[in-house]
Amino acid sequence: MAKRKRHKMEFEIEDVNLLPIMNLITLLIPFLLLSAQFIQIGVILVEPPRISSGGSSGGPNNANQPEKRELNLTVVVTGDGFSVNYKPNGTPVSLCPEKGKQPCIKAKMVGGKKTYDGHALQKLLFERVWKPFMKRNSLEPDKMKSNLFKDWGRVAILANDDIPYEVIVKVLDATREFPPEAKGVVSGRLACEFKKPLGEDEWVMKGNCMFPFAQISSQ
Repeated sequence: MAKRKRHKMEFEIEDVNLLPIMNLITLLIPFLLLSAQFIQIGVILVEPPRISSGGSSGGPNNANQPEKRELNLTVVVTGDGFSVNYKPNGTPVSLCPEKGKQPCIKAKMVGGKKTYDGHALQKLLFERVWKPFMKRNSLEPDKMKSNLFKDWGRVAILANDDIPYEVIVKVLDATREFPPEAKGVVSGRLACEFKKPLGEDEWVMKGNCMFPFAQISSQ
């Protein structure tokens, strides 16, 4: 019986040439960088509530200066809506269009979800607070010493513990930014921004701001 010859097959493994792929990737990198959209981080500056001492802080240098009033602007956020009040003359005054009506701006159910009207709050603050007192108050550093209210630009936000976070952000936007109705009254862009210059530690306020300094606390 004849025996079959077995032939050994040998395979040679050649190195993969990666040079064309590397050249292609090198060409694509500049295009990818040009088309990339970098993330912009938005910052909302919020001041924590401060506990003031009971004594007077007046000294010899400011004893003869007239005491400035406090506006004490407050936005109350509940499950029913927004309520706004202030103390321009030391006495609490409600900004509700109808006296005794609470809240001023009611929350509404839309599509089975409770919604808050941030634009209505924005317009109310502009018409009832900013416009009547804007000629005697300013947020410019060189003019703030002559302000009628020493807390001009500040707002206290009191919210229930069950208020969603996005509603608080909506209130911050409404108190900080001017409404579209402010065009013609406010010169320049109706935008309020906080930017940190390169190499600086402090944020700088840019643009036109209504009440940008907020203190948030629960009630």
